[in-house]
Amino acid sequence: MGKNGQWVKDSQAKLWVSRWMWLLAVMVMILVVIGGLTRLTGSGLSIVEWKPVTGTLPPLSDAAWEMEFEKYQGHSEFQEHNTWMKLSDFKWIYALEYIHRLWARLIGLVLAIPFAIFLTKRWLTRKSCFAIAGVFLLGGMQGALGWVMVKSGLGNDPHVSPIKLVLHLTLAIVILWQMTLLGIRIRLNRQLKMDQFSSWTILVVVIGLTFIYGGLVAGHKAGLIYNTYPLMGGQFIPDEVGSLEPFWRDWFWSPVTVHFIHRWLATALAIWIIGILAFRAYQPQDRRWVLSLAHAVLIQAVLGIATLLLNVPIWLAALHQGWGVLTLVLALTSLYRSSLVDSK
Repeated sequence: MGKNGQWVKDSQAKLWVSRWMWLLAVMVMILVVIGGLTRLTGSGLSIVEWKPVTGTLPPLSDAAWEMEFEKYQGHSEFQEHNTWMKLSDFKWIYALEYIHRLWARLIGLVLAIPFAIFLTKRWLTRKSCFAIAGVFLLGGMQGALGWVMVKSGLGNDPHVSPIKLVLHLTLAIVILWQMTLLGIRIRLNRQLKMDQFSSWTILVVVIGLTFIYGGLVAGHKAGLIYNTYPLMGGQFIPDEVGSLEPFWRDWFWSPVTVHFIHRWLATALAIWIIGILAFRAYQPQDRRWVLSLAHAVLIQAVLGIATLLLNVPIWLAALHQGWGVLTLVLALTSLYRSSLVDSK
């Protein structure tokens, strides 16, 4: 298992294995942004089959492209929204979804091949082997869940399920978090102590909820309604909020309600972090973490408001999502700040 909770067996292993985990974490962050772009550009349903192995290669001939386009034409997204498309238009959206899937496969290779090499070098302890194998299993689940999400939009309703989209996004963040923490644990080569039941824990939970509701906003395309701030249609609480029954369903299936919850959770976070800075309600050793998280949250709030007011331009919406991932990872890592401070 390794002495004293160690994750690797020597200093050389510590350096290379931690860098490997951080490389994978960056690759997952890029994948989340690419996934957001596929959603924003309507590319996510362009590939209507799931072929984990044979799907690695794109169409390589005119006949193959025509076949893929015919498959797409047989589904409701083309029939209801994209009948104007020519083959050249289809190739563009296909390319973006193909890059999304190819990048996910590449992450699998970057995870599997070095893992095999490090095993042969006997650099890893049993504990780190189990942890990394768990990440690999989560990655496989993520691929399957991604297809379940896509398949939900290939029926009569050409829209993926917002709930399945959020589950897909949330699992990606879980994988990213695990890779990040593994990188830190392996670099320090010991366990990290989590600060539980503190205001930091509550702050992280609220940031996580804000991120999840951001995913629901994306799934419902709710950012395209009420493009004003702070009021929505001249009201603080729009009439549509609470209109679905039962009440709990309104929280997840009403575009107006999820938009309302997301914007005010984000606003509350910004006010909270400003309050922490203004009243210095933190310990001296927390200062670096508070300032870093404060900058991240405030920049994210500005990006979100700008995205809303400008009617969701693709580049800005993608930047908002990408920065949101960084903010959430920083918040999750901050729960372990005592261990990180102690290691200095």
